[in-house]
Amino acid sequence: MEKDDKKRWDYLDYTRAIGILLIVMQHAFQYFWVFDGIVSYIKSFHVTIFFVISGYIAGARYEEGLSFRKVIINRSKSLLIPYIVFSCINTFLKFTVLEIQGYLTKEIIRQEMTEFFITGNGTVWFLTTLFLIEIIFYCLRGKYENIIYIVTGIIWGGIPFFLSQNSDPLRIILRRTMVGYAFFIGGYFLGRYIIQKIKINFIAVIVLMGTGFMIWRKSSCEMNYFSGKFEGFIPAILINICSVAGILMFMYLLDDRVGSRLKLLSYIGRNSLIIMLMHPIFLMCYIYPFGGKIAGYSEGMQKAAGVILYFVLIVLEIPAIELIQRYFPFMIGKKRTKKYD
Repeated sequence: MEKDDKKRWDYLDYTRAIGILLIVMQHAFQYFWVFDGIVSYIKSFHVTIFFVISGYIAGARYEEGLSFRKVIINRSKSLLIPYIVFSCINTFLKFTVLEIQGYLTKEIIRQEMTEFFITGNGTVWFLTTLFLIEIIFYCLRGKYENIIYIVTGIIWGGIPFFLSQNSDPLRIILRRTMVGYAFFIGGYFLGRYIIQKIKINFIAVIVLMGTGFMIWRKSSCEMNYFSGKFEGFIPAILINICSVAGILMFMYLLDDRVGSRLKLLSYIGRNSLIIMLMHPIFLMCYIYPFGGKIAGYSEGMQKAAGVILYFVLIVLEIPAIELIQRYFPFMIGKKRTKKYD
């Protein structure tokens, strides 16, 4: 099953779209106890989607043979610049809102500075983690790279599940990077050797995703990249493999059927970075003023408020995307293009 380059990026955009929609859903629903089950399930694999896609693209572009220097320059622009810009925005807004409400304390400032300079605040932690992973990946390229990738991926991906799950900032970075690297490597092999060379169908893919769901239902595990907390090694790995590979393969097959006709999904996927970085800002504007009232909502009110909040966050992303792409592309490490002139 071969695909040309254009179609390849279509189904990756669709997969990114599903990933970012799940992330926004988890962040919106986590404040409403009525959605605890949904939140727990989504958290078990949603961030892994982006590590796998990043590795997948690295595998698909392997033959381009970019130099290490070029990789550093490119990824610094696309990952570190957005990290700095949105870290500043997140911290400024958080301090401003808390100061207005009279809740800004020295402990909050200390914790925020730790996140700002070390672990990452909001969703920006993903950018520096991916940067570190890609540097490691390109450093290990060489004559026996595939063997090295397999060995390091298996070992590094498993170690964090057996380490002390403390909140030391540097250990959080270490644990999340090791697990993210393992799935990045999985995506690399999936993109370079597997997905275009195997025969798959919708039934097999649905069974695969269903298997991931059933493992989640029957097991106890945790995959929290933000806090660096990883528990339940075997079920966690199986849930992520089944769920993420299933979603990617489903979108691959869907692309065969519909091509590039899913314009909205493609739009969301292409702009998933902006959505990832902007939705916590919009969410902050709701949670800080009104979050204290949520616990008192009835079950029906919780469901309605959670769903409304989710869709409002998605709708707000459209003007944010257009504004950043048209006038402030530097915020995501890009230059203005003719499309937005």
